[in-house]
Amino acid sequence: MSRSAFALKFKIVLGQTPLEYLTQWRMYKAGAMIRSKNTSFSEVASAVGYGSESSFSRVFKREMGEAPREYRRKCVLLQSSTGE
Repeated sequence: MSRSAFALKFKIVLGQTPLEYLTQWRMYKAGAMIRSKNTSFSEVASAVGYGSESSFSRVFKREMGEAPREYRRKCVLLQSSTGE
């Protein structure tokens, strides 16, 4: 199967391109790491396939609506208010 045929079939089945799906999955994994671990942002970036913290931060903000630091801060506040 050619790449273009695969991409078309992928989009028909999942409603997004393979790259959009990969980016969304990476940010989902990054969000989980930020919420559950006290991992540095450079370690999170590396773990989800980004070569630099700055490129990871740009994509995270675009996809999640807020910067990784703000996301972590809100998660910590939410966890402390729920007693976790």
